[in-house]
Amino acid sequence: MVLDRLGKGKGYWVFARFIPLLVLLVGWGCSSESENPPLLSHPLGKVEKVEGDVQLFKPGARGGVRIHLGDSLSEGDVLSTEGGGMAVVRLGEVAEFSIRSGSRAWINPRILGEKENPSMVLQRGRLSVRSLEASQLGSPLLETAMLRVEAKGTDFEVAVAEDLGVLLCVYKGRVEMAGPLEPMVVPEKHEAEVDFLDGASGMRKLKERTEADWAAWMAARFRNISGRFPELATRMDRCLRETGTRRLETRKLLDEKAQELQRMAQGIAQQGNTKGTPSGSTGESALDVARSQARLILETRHLENRTEILLGEADRLRKRGQAMKKELGERFSPADDLLRLIIDGGKVLRGSIWEERQKLLEHSQKWRENLAMAGLLSVASLEIPKETKPEPAQASKPKTSPPQAKASPKPGQEEKKPRLSAPKASKPSQGVSRAQPSAKGKLEQRGKEKDVKTQPEKKPGSPSRGSSPKTKQDTRAQRGSKKQ
Repeated sequence: MVLDRLGKGKGYWVFARFIPLLVLLVGWGCSSESENPPLLSHPLGKVEKVEGDVQLFKPGARGGVRIHLGDSLSEGDVLSTEGGGMAVVRLGEVAEFSIRSGSRAWINPRILGEKENPSMVLQRGRLSVRSLEASQLGSPLLETAMLRVEAKGTDFEVAVAEDLGVLLCVYKGRVEMAGPLEPMVVPEKHEAEVDFLDGASGMRKLKERTEADWAAWMAARFRNISGRFPELATRMDRCLRETGTRRLETRKLLDEKAQELQRMAQGIAQQGNTKGTPSGSTGESALDVARSQARLILETRHLENRTEILLGEADRLRKRGQAMKKELGERFSPADDLLRLIIDGGKVLRGSIWEERQKLLEHSQKWRENLAMAGLLSVASLEIPKETKPEPAQASKPKTSPPQAKASPKPGQEEKKPRLSAPKASKPSQGVSRAQPSAKGKLEQRGKEKDVKTQPEKKPGSPSRGSSPKTKQDTRAQRGSKKQ
């Protein structure tokens, strides 16, 4: 009987042994969620306008659903207007995105949280952006396979063709774009076109385009696929290899910057400067390192997005090539085999991207912790401040002692007024001193000399007309006084 009872209660006792372990696991999971909240599930915007069929694909979902006006959107959501629809999406108070027909784009996961702009990734198609003043420089608003676009208070439009060529048109403000090529600034009323094969980019005056003009540009790029099919496959393979190498280099630099920032944050915390911004060059140096680490985090995410876009476009290009098999002839088989190898290796690449994304989240969390330790989290900005020219040095003036403040009288006492002393008589100087004429005497003497000069010249000994003997005597007396 006892053995039967023990046998029946065996399952209960085994379960009871695991209760403490389950409590620890649940408690660890709750604490980890409270300390490191997931960044990928945070809603960022909503749908403000919908026309036609627009599909929404949630992360991890097998199929898409049709979106409606007012639907909320989160990080990682994919929007497809390939069915001929159009949608306008607003992401917070930063930007408004109009996704045109025949496009595919997704909302970029924000690795750095509120320190970066909500942004979108355009895989193919056309998308117009109206960036608001709330956007900040230092983090992109839009990404493609080859470009990262930064803007603030700007209206621009970007199109990505079937051959991954990019056309950027700036209607208002200026746009900074970067990628595998050198950074470029596109001013207002200008446009830039970037070719995927040779990487050449050119900037020219803006050309006004209608919907028909945009469709013609897309169609011309699509017609080039048949003549550039092998080159596009080779370029995709080379770009994926270069992106993988760049990802390894960026991760190495990211680890170095993270360790450097941690050492600097610990040093600042030991000095007791956790309140407010640390003064001196230490705080500025820590901010520079933090900006460098943040930019490396954003660059790593961009390389991941580029890898995903290239893998998706390789699959799409292979399907296009199979439809043009007869037209391509002998050029089809080598390019098709290369694309098949890219697609097969994409499974491993996507797995590494997922693991790398988790590492980026850890880097972001550690980045915030180090900034908080140094007291710089509230002032850290991804935008690098512009260098200001030093003011010209002013001529040093002799220092004058500041006037001493008079002591205020005590209550109940009258303030003593200074006595006015009479001016002392100056001592007569030794030696002969000539009496200086007064100002009035000087004026009278100058007037007399002027009257004498204005009179006509006279011959010696000839009396002047109308002159009286009295005037002659006066002039003689004056001459005599001058001689004396």
